[in-house]
Amino acid sequence: MSTLKIIGFSLLGLIIVIAIGGYLFFKKAFTPEPNYLEMTESSNFVSIRWVKSKQSDIAGLLLPIKIEGIPHTFYMQFDTGAPSTLLYKKTMRAIHKKYPEYVSKIDSTSTTIKQTIQLGDMEVHSDQFTLYERSERDIDWTKDTMIRIGTLGADVIDKKLTILDFKKQQCYFGEKLPSICQGVEFHDLKFKLRKVLIPAEVAGKKRKLLHDTGTSGFEFITNEKTWKKLSKKGAEPEEAFKVRSWKRQLTAFNIATDKKISFPPLDIALNQVTYVKGTSFMQRAGMRLTGMGGMIGNQIFMDKILILDCKNKKYSILD
Repeated sequence: MSTLKIIGFSLLGLIIVIAIGGYLFFKKAFTPEPNYLEMTESSNFVSIRWVKSKQSDIAGLLLPIKIEGIPHTFYMQFDTGAPSTLLYKKTMRAIHKKYPEYVSKIDSTSTTIKQTIQLGDMEVHSDQFTLYERSERDIDWTKDTMIRIGTLGADVIDKKLTILDFKKQQCYFGEKLPSICQGVEFHDLKFKLRKVLIPAEVAGKKRKLLHDTGTSGFEFITNEKTWKKLSKKGAEPEEAFKVRSWKRQLTAFNIATDKKISFPPLDIALNQVTYVKGTSFMQRAGMRLTGMGGMIGNQIFMDKILILDCKNKKYSILD
């Protein structure tokens, strides 16, 4: 065998090794930690409360939370873009200071906490809720303010059938469908790396769309090239605005569109399409690894009922 052939085969082997190693690295990086949640049977329906922003009246989806022994109602953002449920460290320390018998002790070195919270009729317990450090205001217990204690992640829907009833502004987690949803037709979805991927067609092109309740106020988020392609003829982009993805600040651009998203049961007209600038390399790598072809928030489902059965990889949309 000639020297050139030997070098060629060696380079090919090296490329294959690097490719496999890269795939395994990213798969490990995006594989969520084990699901530590223990939950009782059903939450029944709980009311949704919305966080408003300058751009949207539904910028964040909050659900009411109780902690046994504490008279206050707290709130957690429901964010299926977060693989695991977490609690805000500074807020939980403040609650422990006022109610030490009902919230586990947290010190400066604590990274997890053993806690039970109540979501509707359902108890949610973990021996190791992750504690997330973020900028938070001190709690003023003299005022009737809304206190957010954390984020409910996709580990909840990993174990529970989930109903987002945007008609009545309520949410349900349970083991089986309640009577009002009996007999619905289900369709296939993908639940990969604890991400909800719903097959759809956007302007006639088949895509797997990541449903992320954390991007609540957006209809359809895509890359810049597709954003331009889907824009309405003659439309001009709206003024750019800042959005925050955890600790990273991004820039969003909205533009009008007259296209539609087609799910197996129905077509939904789009009014806006969004392009987000400033995502990290790891965020883009995660998109490629899951195979997602765009992201949808809650806005397009606002007059509908969305049912997610991630255990059986099925979904349904009721008009």
